[in-house]
Amino acid sequence: MAFFFKITGALVAGGLLYFSHDHWLGLFFILIAFTSIFAILHSTTQGGLRFLYSLIFICAYIILTFSFLGHVTVEQSYVGLLLISIPCIVYIIPMTLLLIKCRYTIEIFILAWLCTEVFWNNINIGNPFLLIGTPLSYCPFIIQWYQYTGPWGGSLWILAMCYILFYTVIKKKLHLSIFIGIVIIPITISACMFADATKNKGPEKVRKVGAISLEANDTKVASLLQANQLAECQYVVCPEAIAVVSQRSLLTHPVFTQIRRSLCNFLDSSTLFVGVFLYANDGQAANSIVVYSKHKQPLLRHKQRPIPFGEYLPCSGILDKISSVRRLIPYDLHPIPNEAEAIHIDIDFLSPLICYESIFVKDVCRACESGAEIILVSASNELVNSMHCERQILNILCANAITTNRYFVRANQNGLSYIIDNRGFLKQKCGISNAFIACSTIFLQEQTFYCKHNAIIIRFYLLLYIGGLMAYVIISLFNRNH
Repeated sequence: MAFFFKITGALVAGGLLYFSHDHWLGLFFILIAFTSIFAILHSTTQGGLRFLYSLIFICAYIILTFSFLGHVTVEQSYVGLLLISIPCIVYIIPMTLLLIKCRYTIEIFILAWLCTEVFWNNINIGNPFLLIGTPLSYCPFIIQWYQYTGPWGGSLWILAMCYILFYTVIKKKLHLSIFIGIVIIPITISACMFADATKNKGPEKVRKVGAISLEANDTKVASLLQANQLAECQYVVCPEAIAVVSQRSLLTHPVFTQIRRSLCNFLDSSTLFVGVFLYANDGQAANSIVVYSKHKQPLLRHKQRPIPFGEYLPCSGILDKISSVRRLIPYDLHPIPNEAEAIHIDIDFLSPLICYESIFVKDVCRACESGAEIILVSASNELVNSMHCERQILNILCANAITTNRYFVRANQNGLSYIIDNRGFLKQKCGISNAFIACSTIFLQEQTFYCKHNAIIIRFYLLLYIGGLMAYVIISLFNRNH
């Protein structure tokens, strides 16, 4: 009977972790989920069963998180299962340490989780969708210290709270004041940072930036621009891949012909960032952004991080031989090098990122290092069609905005379009509709501590977690032999 309850508890805990991304109240779901799995692991003496419960917890969370792949691979469901199995395997491998008979089960679980989280987000086939700190972005005023820790600090804080909550409420070995302290101290630090950031620190570059939101299969960019001509935006960003064009026909394509008329008629001083599927002059296919204005020749910025198993096939030497996998990706989008990650327009530097790139804090930091003063995102949710995924991306971008101290402006097709300030707060937002949103933004040059040192900080996290794991394993083996 105890075995059945623990199996069910692990499944429910994994489900709660998934639903924590859908609402700010989900922060309580995270505490319940991890405190529950800690209780299950602590009360289990057999290493094999500990590993089984952690396996069920992890798989429930990951399968639900990537359940949208069932929509993408509807005709080849087993390919979707293959894609889901990859993060499951990556997260499960470190949990094999739970097979060791020791007293530090919870500590090993926490360090294994944190280590895997950092590793998964920094490999080519990884992504941030499994970050457990993501729901903290529903309350951006409590995580302003992301400027120093990055989003990884949020995951560490959550697991520290769950660890102390377990030993306070369930084991009753710690005083409640310790739990209160670990909750209050980071929030107080964040509040002080937020108060300091609101002080006037000199002249700022204020620009009005707009974003176009489109419904599925709609490309009415010119009409939306015309309907919102009074917005007088210096910059307008459009969704991803709204037209298929060849590099030779940029000036004659119907979409750009309509946009050019709009620029001539009523958007004289505006610059547009238009997402296109581009056939370059050398024959390569690329996911690109066309930077289009009345007074200058069009500029191009190409996507540098294609989606694995979506826009390119990893390990193609092996997977190319599996015809069903190859059919899933009829062509590979090879990144075409850009002259610079930041586009220079007059005295402004802007970084137009394409959908998937924007959720990686490493890519955003790279753009800031290139001089980007604001991040523009051209995106599309037409293929994935998951609002849970959209809410996750919103929270990820809020976290990235805080981490890098930059405004984010996201234009989306069949999804959420919004403008986020440099403190992670939503300034404008619209759902799935043909709409135009605009907001005054601040172009910022100062780089955060994390942005300047992100590579060193990532190595520090990995060394800390791997070192901690090794220490607990060595101590456990030593105690077992004595």
